Amino acid sequence: LIVIDPKTDTVTRRIPIDIDSHLAHVVATADGHMAYVTLQEKGFVYAVDIERGEVKAKINLGEKSGPHGLRLTPDEKQLVIALLDGKAVVFVNTATNAVRIAKLSGAVVQTAVTPDGTFAFASIYDTKEIAWFSLIDNEQGTIVLPSGSRGPVQIYPTPDSRYFYVADQGYYFDQPQGNTVYRVDIAQKAVDQSISGGTAPHGVVVNKAGSLVYVTNLLSDDVSVIEIASGKEISRIPVGDMPNG
Repeated sequence: LIVIDPKTDTVTRRIPIDIDSHLAHVVATADGHMAYVTLQEKGFVYAVDIERGEVKAKINLGEKSGPHGLRLTPDEKQLVIALLDGKAVVFVNTATNAVRIAKLSGAVVQTAVTPDGTFAFASIYDTKEIAWFSLIDNEQGTIVLPSGSRGPVQIYPTPDSRYFYVADQGYYFDQPQGNTVYRVDIAQKAVDQSISGGTAPHGVVVNKAGSLVYVTNLLSDDVSVIEIASGKEISRIPVGDMPNG
């Protein structure tokens, strides 16, 4: 796990995790003391003490589960983890490391949690759906993406918890490549905008002002800038080969 000081662009620490594990995604607590890392090949998520530079806990998510993307809930009491091979979402209690599994219909790539802490979401690549989970009453369901969907990858909510954006990449697992970013109305649990952008959109984030969406385009080697007010791509930033998350 590489720790980088963003103000100086320097590596401040390298924390040994494990070998032959495919360290897929990482999230950190707001105070910067802890990080959680998924080991896709070995089916674990590791809790890492950043200050001490050591693994604090190893949480077993199951053999051949393939943990990939993950997010913390705003109160940092739960991890919401996508299981690519296990076809499920895992909720991990960060205080006790207890695991709860919610089975789904296909390969789950990434998760998202609304800033108000009421909903979690997960992208299901092969069935072209988004799973939703109420963190208040434990209800769950799915949102079917439009018929032209190629395969959703990363997802990210707006600061007001009204919408989230989905990068419909395709390309992986012999799927056609996509060029669309979907906006989903959370209250309606439905896609309300389809926005054209770069080729094979992968990573997506929304700025803190809730005015812009940034999307990495895997195959057009650039980043799309989408204006939320107009629902349109307003610029494209070249960044080099195959930008990912």
